[in-house]
Amino acid sequence: MNSPLRQHLTEPAVEAFVQRLEEPAYRARQVVGALYGHLLTGGWEALTMLPRRMRQRWAAAFYFPSLETERVMHSEDGTVKFSYRLADGASIEGVLIPAAGRLTACISSQVGCSLDCSFCATGQLKRVRNLTDFEMARQVLVMNDWAQQHLGRRITNVVLMGMGEPLLNYANAARAVRALHVRSSYQFGWKRITLSTSGIAKGIRRMADDALPARLALSLHSAVPEKRAAIMSIGQSNSIEMLSGALRYYVKKTRRKVTLEYVLLDGVNDSEADARALVRFASHFASKVNLIEYNPVPGIPYQPSPPQTVARFLRLLQEKGFRVMLRHSRGKDIMAACGQLAHYAAQKHS
Repeated sequence: MNSPLRQHLTEPAVEAFVQRLEEPAYRARQVVGALYGHLLTGGWEALTMLPRRMRQRWAAAFYFPSLETERVMHSEDGTVKFSYRLADGASIEGVLIPAAGRLTACISSQVGCSLDCSFCATGQLKRVRNLTDFEMARQVLVMNDWAQQHLGRRITNVVLMGMGEPLLNYANAARAVRALHVRSSYQFGWKRITLSTSGIAKGIRRMADDALPARLALSLHSAVPEKRAAIMSIGQSNSIEMLSGALRYYVKKTRRKVTLEYVLLDGVNDSEADARALVRFASHFASKVNLIEYNPVPGIPYQPSPPQTVARFLRLLQEKGFRVMLRHSRGKDIMAACGQLAHYAAQKHS
């Protein structure tokens, strides 16, 4: 039997390869369980439950879904950014965010990004490839191991808010979410996993139909159609009306609230008219609003809204009865805050 070309490993590929090897189905369960649930620093040789000859065949056919930690950067506020090199040499970043009572792992879903949001550092990169389900789950394993060694704590929450658009890598992201919920050694409750999207309406509906065990966060940033399309090109193909319909469908089917994320950009989306547009958009489904301080990125001409503007915007939403939280930047001194991930540290090694 000729071996296939070496490729990136996904859960369906495990099952298909086991069938191709004419091995019993439990071998697939062994491999999948090991890759989702254990750190396995020794590559394919660490899967000692497999005969050596079989391990050699796996190594010849597939990249081991490894993450080599190239650099760890520490923010003065306690946030930690990790630069990882993948088995094929590609680079991604992840962030560990400590807070009272929780420790959150922010993981990536793509190398680069499929979208080009004008205010986001990651959006300035081209998408190189999708991450596999194992590569996404492994980010949590690697960060959790580091956290236990250096902080004496375990990760409590996971957010798919790093590099990439998870709903444009839906199959892998969904498998990773389910693995973190059920199959990993941590078994995060669905309330402790959040998937953040820039607004893929079909993907939002699919999350509802699949009962994906995760919270949904939408990076909205403007409820004015023309403004949103100007700062987020995805707004041209996924209109405000499409998003509103998808979110209403999601909330009705799942009975879960949606989080609306809104980065305030000085003079762009922070006026009273913008606040009123957000109120109209959010009044049709159960939601809460996270207002986010903009984190400046070199070469991108936006600035954060002044404190008095932020306070006025927040007050207007609260007066309409919305639950609103103002999220302050974490890790911006190491380019680890929202919208800043662009593998700067990894580039220094390339």
